[in-house]
Amino acid sequence: MGGNEARDSGRHVARRSYRPILGVWANCLFGVCASKPYSANLFAPLCSRLVVSFRQKGTFLFGCSDIDRVSFLLVQKVQALNPTYSLVPVPGPPLTADRKQPALSESIMSIYLPQTDLQQTETPPGFVLEMQNISKSFAGVVAVDQVNLSLRAGECLALIGENGAGKSTLMKILSGVYQKDGGRILVRGVEANITDTRSAHKLGIAIIHQEFNLVEYLTVADNIFLGRESTHSGLLLNHSRAASAAQQVLDKLGAPINARKMIFEITTGEKQLVEIARALSQDASVLVMDEPTASLTKKEIDILFHIIRTLKAQGVGIIYISHRLEEIYDIADRVCVLRNGRNAGETSGKAPIAEIVEMMLGREIGEKFHKQEVPVGETILEVRDLSAGAMLRNINLSVKQGEIVGVFGIAGAGQRELALALFGLHKLLSGQILVNGKPARINSPADAIRNKLGLLTENRKIDGLLLELSILHNITLSYLEGKGAAPAGYISDRKEKAFARSFFDKLSVRASSIQQQVKHLSGGNQQKVVLARALSTRPDVIILNEPTRGVDVGAKVEIYDLMSQMVSEGKGLILISSELPEVLGMSDRVLVMYRGSMVAEIPRSEATQQLLLTYAMGGNLVPGNI
Repeated sequence: MGGNEARDSGRHVARRSYRPILGVWANCLFGVCASKPYSANLFAPLCSRLVVSFRQKGTFLFGCSDIDRVSFLLVQKVQALNPTYSLVPVPGPPLTADRKQPALSESIMSIYLPQTDLQQTETPPGFVLEMQNISKSFAGVVAVDQVNLSLRAGECLALIGENGAGKSTLMKILSGVYQKDGGRILVRGVEANITDTRSAHKLGIAIIHQEFNLVEYLTVADNIFLGRESTHSGLLLNHSRAASAAQQVLDKLGAPINARKMIFEITTGEKQLVEIARALSQDASVLVMDEPTASLTKKEIDILFHIIRTLKAQGVGIIYISHRLEEIYDIADRVCVLRNGRNAGETSGKAPIAEIVEMMLGREIGEKFHKQEVPVGETILEVRDLSAGAMLRNINLSVKQGEIVGVFGIAGAGQRELALALFGLHKLLSGQILVNGKPARINSPADAIRNKLGLLTENRKIDGLLLELSILHNITLSYLEGKGAAPAGYISDRKEKAFARSFFDKLSVRASSIQQQVKHLSGGNQQKVVLARALSTRPDVIILNEPTRGVDVGAKVEIYDLMSQMVSEGKGLILISSELPEVLGMSDRVLVMYRGSMVAEIPRSEATQQLLLTYAMGGNLVPGNI
């Protein structure tokens, strides 16, 4: 048995009900195994605690400080005693005070005997993970209902479904964030009790969230080994050793990143690779990726997919969550579909998209972009020669009543900065903003709201929501100074609830009640809450910055319908999106940004993907290219 297998199986054993056996630890010191003496010199260099467990007879032991260094010969000697013996390291209490404390990387072992009423569960060959009949409820609302999922070693399983289908809840159960109400989890055929994230890590399970869990002002190496730092004599951090080890992991991945760089110095795509490197540094055999390409460029996506294929070849099982169905064909071997917290079906990664979407929705879906032609009115917002921050230079744009103006550019072209500048979050260096033909001074979000501007932020969890507050309080947050909810500075609970309820119903937010915490909502419903708050201030112009990022195809259709409804009411929309089909499908005209400037304005009738990409990549600067 290999070292990794021994360590992994021990992790499973440790999670079951075992009773300690006392009095046999001393045998380890004298090199005694199964009552047969071996040379103490054979064991002394590796001496610590290890269990040699076999299913019928009992428990024996020999010494080892790090299971990875157990020689194959030694394993052969132990197993020669009985073919049913297996090496099982079991996490236990620290070593006694009179013995040297092992290094952080070393396994600390204890001695346990399996109870006779617990049997190893048989699992189909090749399955590294099985989740059987998993259920979970929150405040009486069933989020996951009898869900089954299996994953083979070296397989990429796409887990898809509408927002609210239960994907995130299921993965949080797997990673130890939530505790399941029912069902069981098997890792390599052994039932595992995952009580927290640490126990999941010990089982070789790692999850990479859509929002990165990285510390911006630490180095890449520090982030990879965060919580598992290498030290000098247990006291001072050994940055040199950490950087060297981190660089080895990154090089193995083929990630062109300097481990000594600060996180804030690297790109979004490189941050994604750092998250993967951190998971692999923990010997992850099951890797969950939640919307890994949401913020990546095409080149970064290609690099990520190459690494995923490499990990598959190394036997890592990957659960891949994405709303970009076109990626399924590139990377997934199988597809597992959830709907309303239940299994909706399973199919091949090469199945037609229409088949997958029908499983997701329980119905066929028609054209996604329900663009309604509405009369275009007067200009309600105009920007003249605007420069702001270090990025924006000489921006000109206008928005009319009933119009959707698309803004497109590759990542870092200045779209995000434009949204923030229009909403008073970037200092204007020069230029002018006019609202309804009159100059407007916008130096803060409060100024923007007073001038009838609204903003849907790019990152709902960081910039858009107070996750610990209720839906009610998130919706009314921007409106409390208005006379409707807070006359004379006093908040009327009755009026506030009625006001929030109108948007809750209008946007069809799916939740147990308006008092539910937004952190328990699906991504699509969280996005609706952010949009409800933007609408609560009664804006005439709404800036939608990546409005469908991280939401499923069904929620996208709902957001597109809401956009059509808003322009039919005479509002003007600025649609900032990195998704070309979305920009082309919903915009009346498209403005293209390149390096902080507007380089083209293209009417809907002339806009094509090729033309937009050409401008967005500076192709217009090449003679004869346009």
